[in-house]
Amino acid sequence: MHPWRRSFLKAFEKPRPSLVEITSDGFRFCRNKKIEVVEWRAVTQIDVCREDAFTTDMFSVILQVEPNITVCVSNLEEPLFPDFEKAVFVQWPEIEKSWKSVYCGPALVFEFVTLWKARQSY
Repeated sequence: MHPWRRSFLKAFEKPRPSLVEITSDGFRFCRNKKIEVVEWRAVTQIDVCREDAFTTDMFSVILQVEPNITVCVSNLEEPLFPDFEKAVFVQWPEIEKSWKSVYCGPALVFEFVTLWKARQSY
């Protein structure tokens, strides 16, 4: 089968299932064929990254979670990314402006920004 035909047929495939599911106090995601549950209060850091690949921008959210779990959610891979985005803004409304600044940043520029970090208590 020619590559162009394969990509044409791919457009008619069923949509991929969601990788992240929002819950009342956090979210669930699948890692190594196992469902992991994360509460919002367990998030210790939020980073965003935008990569420009000429025709498509890939925007990713990287959540650091206790203990040493990293969750990456991409706007290209996650069908429910807008819902995830809204849920994050409900929890951390102060990061919305910076988030959108990176999301709508200049063309052909790679950006990686830490938007929020939990305070360390000693």
